[in-house]
Amino acid sequence: MFVAGLFAFTCFQAAFLTPYTTLIQGERTNLFSPTLMLATALALLTLPAVRRHLRLGPEVWAWLGLGGLLALSALVSANPESSLFRAYAFWTPAAAGLFCARNLLGTRPLRRLFFAFLTVLFAALSFLHLVFGPMVLGLHSHALAGMLLLLSAGPAHLFLSGGRNQRFAGLLLLGLGYLAGFLAGSRFLVLLPLVLIPLFAGQGRFSRRVALAALAASLLLVLLYFSLYPKEIPHLYNYESVFYRLEGYPAAWEIIQQKPLLGIGIRTPRTEYLASFEPLWGIVSAKRYLYVVKRNITFDNQLLSLLVETGVPATLLYLGLVTQLFRRYRRKVREGLLDRPTEGALSFALLASLIHFLVCDGLYFPQTNWFFHVMLGLAAGAAAEPRAPETEYAVNTEPAEPS
Repeated sequence: MFVAGLFAFTCFQAAFLTPYTTLIQGERTNLFSPTLMLATALALLTLPAVRRHLRLGPEVWAWLGLGGLLALSALVSANPESSLFRAYAFWTPAAAGLFCARNLLGTRPLRRLFFAFLTVLFAALSFLHLVFGPMVLGLHSHALAGMLLLLSAGPAHLFLSGGRNQRFAGLLLLGLGYLAGFLAGSRFLVLLPLVLIPLFAGQGRFSRRVALAALAASLLLVLLYFSLYPKEIPHLYNYESVFYRLEGYPAAWEIIQQKPLLGIGIRTPRTEYLASFEPLWGIVSAKRYLYVVKRNITFDNQLLSLLVETGVPATLLYLGLVTQLFRRYRRKVREGLLDRPTEGALSFALLASLIHFLVCDGLYFPQTNWFFHVMLGLAAGAAAEPRAPETEYAVNTEPAEPS
């Protein structure tokens, strides 16, 4: 009971960053949240049932090896102490999140309770930002978007669970979260439905009529957003959000060629490695691009940041481990070990987060990292159980053809 309560408290702290304290004076990296996550995982090891089933298999050794590579990358970087703290803040939430999910959320009743808890967290986070303003917790719009996307698994599960009242409540909560992101100026959240709706419609999760109606509503909201925030309208030339991300690919390659094995260290300044870099796409000058690089810490692309900052071997190892978890998740779905609301909610939150990682270094936020790996561990670790009758998705039905 204590461990379950500690896990719930850790999730609460990750969602709201409250309580929070600085563990090392002068260090800006959030070390409190990862340490709390580590404490939760270690508390699990005090349970005899967990220790009894603990196996140091190849996957565990691979995660330990990843931690070693990250530590080595940090130690040989220009700022070893800070880089080591940042490596800790990246690896710990991932490993602890997976471990906690596998040992605490393996059964259907516990998963349902977890989704209900996520629903409460999502509602509270949305309410706080709607009532007290977008900076109530001091979150950047990308950090807020990443948290809302992962917590949205709760109301998505509620929406997919059956009755009319549940669907209405789930849709209302998702709408409030969207509005919170809208008012916080998160262009990504506003545009995301235009990507997700066709993807899910192509998988047969929605009827064409529902998909077209949802797309039309999303387009109207996008037009409203850009009319309220005209500076957010992207354009090709000398627009920082566009050129910084497009030029990030050749710039990352420039650094990878110099430091392929261990990278430069997480969140290490990159300007000295790009002194001779010439932008590839011709949409910004070299001087202007380097100025923006100096002002920003990472590439705003999780894959590029990992390749540059931790090295190619560590990145490939991490991607291999995550890919294995997703393959296991797909196998669990095919075997029917996850009910439809759970599978739909997890697919929604995880896919949205993966898309978000293309424009944001979300895994460098310990709170986002934690929830992403908790849900991935939940998805990949479902145990076989007797299946109860399920309610079909109401949104998946086409009107019958007249005979």
